[in-house]
Amino acid sequence: MNKLLASPLAICILVLSACSPKTDISELEVIDVLFCAKRNKLSLSVDEIYETKYPWIFNKESGKLYERDMDKNELYPLEVFIEGESKFVYESKLNGNILEIEETEYYPVNEKIYGKYLIDLDKLKSKSSYRYSDGYKERYKDDCIRIPLPDGITIR
Repeated sequence: MNKLLASPLAICILVLSACSPKTDISELEVIDVLFCAKRNKLSLSVDEIYETKYPWIFNKESGKLYERDMDKNELYPLEVFIEGESKFVYESKLNGNILEIEETEYYPVNEKIYGKYLIDLDKLKSKSSYRYSDGYKERYKDDCIRIPLPDGITIR
């Protein structure tokens, strides 16, 4: 190769790589999406699930949770989620094939709901329990389905 062309070619490659999309495909390969619900809700379309429900989007190697910005079609780490006047705080981890999620919901009137989710990634089964500030408890068992990530999604 002509030595005069080598330097401009290297500069072009560096500029093009700097302008490439910010998400490496390998980052998305470790992302999994599960929707857990009663059987009659599992028949919703993927679009309906993303638009009206909150599927669990997580890193299948670390258990780290993500939320989807639908306007930008981006994933960002989910630690705190605000909906209306409620604030949800999340902690998650993988324990073998179990995704463990702890959710604390804070209401504006100083009430809290503690939620714990145990999702078996092999059997696609979910157990969830909720404990309210007044001592009331609820437990659920649901089935889960894997759904694909939306086309063209990136990670922030």
